[in-house]
Amino acid sequence: MSGLGRGEQAPSPKRSLRHVTRGYTVLLYHRLAGEGKAGQERIDVPPRAFDRQMRLLSRLRFSPLSQSELVEFHARRSRALPRRGVVVTIDDAFEDVVEPLLRNARLHPLLFVPTANVGGPVEWLHGERIAGWQQLLRLADAGVVLGAHTRTHVDLPAADNATAELEVNGARDDLRDRTGASPVAFAYPHGRFGEREREFVEAAGYALAFTTRPGRNDAASDPLALRRVSVKAWDSNLSFAWKLITGTQPPAYWERWLLLRAAAARRLGRARRRGRARVPAATPPDAAPPPRQRP
Repeated sequence: MSGLGRGEQAPSPKRSLRHVTRGYTVLLYHRLAGEGKAGQERIDVPPRAFDRQMRLLSRLRFSPLSQSELVEFHARRSRALPRRGVVVTIDDAFEDVVEPLLRNARLHPLLFVPTANVGGPVEWLHGERIAGWQQLLRLADAGVVLGAHTRTHVDLPAADNATAELEVNGARDDLRDRTGASPVAFAYPHGRFGEREREFVEAAGYALAFTTRPGRNDAASDPLALRRVSVKAWDSNLSFAWKLITGTQPPAYWERWLLLRAAAARRLGRARRRGRARVPAATPPDAAPPPRQRP
């Protein structure tokens, strides 16, 4: 994941609060399985938590923005966005995101697809499976917007010129062939990019591109280097609201508290499961009593 660039500073909460009605926040998700696998704690949000967070957007009066609104805003064809704008994005298009996204397709989420990996397992996340084309087209029909995430989730800055350009252009062509329209949005794998990668993305015709740098976006933001904030499995309603307002992760002390809270909940859950396992099964009311033992 990329952090702040040289000379950049995270926006202060006070400044973000004053400007919450200007610009927008982009939320970043990956998996929506809730399996809690080791090494995936930061990227796997339980589907029930995701549904709750999507309901919170409405309760907190945030307005989900469509792709066309973003394009018009950054092309200066639209002077303003709805108050408290938010964009929901999901990288990698794993199978487990399909049903949660169908339930929340009204929010215009952007799903970024590594097109050569569609329908199969991926080595870069321990064999987790990418959704198939039939599932992806079903999502598109429901209102989910499909964007490009290269063809094979390659680390673009580490690739040579020919490979990087092929990955960027190939994902565009794959999506165009499958959906009938060229994708408008692109997400850099791992959030990693430089000037060369940005130029490839621009030349390929994408109007929007997303990084993993934290912060909110406004009219001065580069539309090919938009900022996002990652949502994590241990986020509370309050920390989720913080991310919506500031576009940044909570302070370190708060993050540590959230981690301790999540660890305590996991221990309690394991203890409850062990307790249930030790309780003997009740005898069904219509079952025959056990045979009497002879003295």
